[in-house]
Amino acid sequence: IYNANTAWLAQIVVHPGFRNRGIGKAITGALLDLIDRQRYATVLLDATDLGFPVYHSYGFEVVSHHMHFKGTQSGTPGADPGIGPCEGQELAAVLQLDRKACGEDRANTLLEHIANAFVYKEGGKIAGAYFPTLGKGAVIAAHGEAGRALMKLRMQEKQHAMLPEENLQATQFLLQQDFTVERRSRRMRLGKALEWQ
Repeated sequence: IYNANTAWLAQIVVHPGFRNRGIGKAITGALLDLIDRQRYATVLLDATDLGFPVYHSYGFEVVSHHMHFKGTQSGTPGADPGIGPCEGQELAAVLQLDRKACGEDRANTLLEHIANAFVYKEGGKIAGAYFPTLGKGAVIAAHGEAGRALMKLRMQEKQHAMLPEENLQATQFLLQQDFTVERRSRRMRLGKALEWQ
């Protein structure tokens, strides 16, 4: 996955009957060879326990851990009055919030999903966004109140979540909603470090 300043490796899966034969390492190496490292100085991925040794052998470093949650569909009807569809004039503020949160310029990726996006406004300013069709449903928020409101909306359709373990407010919120931690993974980076929140 290419963003303006980063590349992501995703969904590298080897059938259980063919593991431990170097196939995962070969796929990873081939993908890394395709990336223009001058243009994409940072390569990121989310590593399972199985993939971790392969990525580590290529020099990827752990920068965070992700928690993967599973829950049940929330019966919470309706949405917070601060939430509405994303309108054209709000796009710049949404992209700025996303860059601040993840340290990446994901404008092209987000634009593909903007027609389905929701925003959380506070005092007329964008404080969060929810992209139901981006990956498994991305929520980006400037603070806990915006994040919780958007997560409640997300929970009406999605019974899973993944977030950095450092996001204590979101973790606590999901646990209060009877979500449980299914597994953990590692956010890994090769190349230039990013400032992300």
